[in-house]
Amino acid sequence: MSLFWVAPAVMLGLHHFANTTPNQATVQPEDLEFEVKAKTVNRNIATETTTFSDGVVAIYGPTTIHADRLVVSLKKGSEHAVATGHVRLDDPDGQISADILDLNLDGGRHGVATNVMATIAGAKLTAKRADITPKLWTLSDVTLTTCRNRIPLYSVFTKELTVVPGRRGRAKSPELSLFGNHILTIPTQNFTLDRRTIGFRPPSFSYRKDRGLGVAWASGILLDEQTGVGANFAAFPNSFPGYSAQISRTWIPAELAEGLISPRSELAERFANGYLDSIETSSPESESQTLRSPRKSVSFGSSWNQGVNRGSSSLFYSKAAELSGEIGGVAGAFGYMTELRVQTIRVQHGPWLTRSVMTAAVGSPIVHVTRDLETWARLDAEGYLGPHKSGWVRGTAGLAYSPFPQIRLSGGLYSGRDFGRPEFGIDRLDFGAGYMIRADFNLGPTKFTLINKRDGKLGWWDREYSASQVVGCLEPFVAYRKSPADYRIGVKIRLDQFIDVLQARTFKRTQPAKHIISQQTPPFKDQN
Repeated sequence: MSLFWVAPAVMLGLHHFANTTPNQATVQPEDLEFEVKAKTVNRNIATETTTFSDGVVAIYGPTTIHADRLVVSLKKGSEHAVATGHVRLDDPDGQISADILDLNLDGGRHGVATNVMATIAGAKLTAKRADITPKLWTLSDVTLTTCRNRIPLYSVFTKELTVVPGRRGRAKSPELSLFGNHILTIPTQNFTLDRRTIGFRPPSFSYRKDRGLGVAWASGILLDEQTGVGANFAAFPNSFPGYSAQISRTWIPAELAEGLISPRSELAERFANGYLDSIETSSPESESQTLRSPRKSVSFGSSWNQGVNRGSSSLFYSKAAELSGEIGGVAGAFGYMTELRVQTIRVQHGPWLTRSVMTAAVGSPIVHVTRDLETWARLDAEGYLGPHKSGWVRGTAGLAYSPFPQIRLSGGLYSGRDFGRPEFGIDRLDFGAGYMIRADFNLGPTKFTLINKRDGKLGWWDREYSASQVVGCLEPFVAYRKSPADYRIGVKIRLDQFIDVLQARTFKRTQPAKHIISQQTPPFKDQN
């Protein structure tokens, strides 16, 4: 969909032709060269229109428009350009074809295309009509799939699709088809495209090894550009229902935000964003980017009967009230993130206590020792101040070797230490000192990742692996983790790249631009 952003920009350069010499059709708006070439160029002075015909090629930076005919009107109040006949847009990010492309040139980036076919970010899309502005996309009779087969494994059709890029979308009564056969029609769906919230989701069934089959629900919405609310609920046999609610506010501009507004709970896994700690973090660069992301938010909430997502603890914790704040970003060459919490907390039906929790993480820049070898370091710490004082500190250092682009072999050392008298068992570190090893194999459609962790006292205390295989537009996968115990098997629809395009509030290329050299058009033929 990024091409819909480019197309209006391409045509905006055409209004500069009013002041060009008869044999030169070259301008340079916004520091990008814009040129049009065609076998025939006619300019009608009376109607203030210029017509390019016979093999029209319009080039704006890395984007090229092909058409049989291009008519540009520069009459004040009705400036627009219309491309007709085998219209095609080629761009590093994909391709769009249409019967007619009508673009507004009066200063607003607005384009309308009919009978659209697009291939963008691994997805194929057709639409009877597409009305595009930078802030709103409206498409009618839309069919979407990521399958390349002539008869796709799956496709989704909707009579109307509206998208506010980076914010939200709406699909009117979407219909699902498998192998070209209609399967079901679901009610109109509203969905979020904002990375800062998870959106409103329906309840779902969930299975947990220790508690069986239950019902879980989690949702979050934005009240305005800086404020969001969230809630969740979970009920499983032979355990108390868990639920929570919170409201959060951030001071980071939406276009700079890269994650949820609300800070992560200290009950969650401590090092989930560490490359050597979790397979969910895909590279050392991803870990570094997480620590360097700008953060500035506050949150207030209440949670009851919440489990702990680390170690072997099966106890539940409740927080009658919690006020938390988060600050993070870049300090010199280092990335950092800090959290401060003031909470009233208890375990199971134990007594309530009030305490504060301070969490901090600092990551060094990645140092490239050689072209294939890189190293980095990180320091994490957490302190508790309540009836008693306690805390812990942990340092890690990693090394990654990539002998081939498809293979990365990594290892690292860690050392942690507790101090003070903790209020709860989960306040302690789960391990002391040891090492971690990781292997990533990205062989095109086949991917495999393995992590093993060894502690000086616990031995091989954790093991984690994932494997996936791309099969057309689907990606079957299996994932396992020893601590905390987790086993998953399933199939993903490959929509990630396309969703990334929809989530972008400002246009960013996903592919490098290539330099394109164009030729001049033949002389204009003026008509009265």
